[in-house]
Amino acid sequence: MAIGDTVSQASGSAFTFRPASGVQVCLTTFISSRFGSVEGRGNIDTTSHIFKRGAGGGSEEEYISYWVQSSNQKMFLDYNSYLYFIPYSSHYVGFSGIQTQ
Repeated sequence: MAIGDTVSQASGSAFTFRPASGVQVCLTTFISSRFGSVEGRGNIDTTSHIFKRGAGGGSEEEYISYWVQSSNQKMFLDYNSYLYFIPYSSHYVGFSGIQTQ
């Protein structure tokens, strides 16, 4: 992959997106069919979800819908700051973005 290449992934199974050493990716869109969560890893706070949307209701449901509907979504990831995507039941989660380094 090279700078400027599009990066994307979506899955119905949990997955980690961690760019290779020396690579930086700017995520511009988060994808969710309905329920799921994304957790920070490495230098991103690993003690809580970055956003979560659960089937049980409550304030947690707002986070993923906010990110999905926002028009200005940017999150830079690298080898030390990466994400773990967790779908719920038969739903999927994912992202798209562009390689910047």
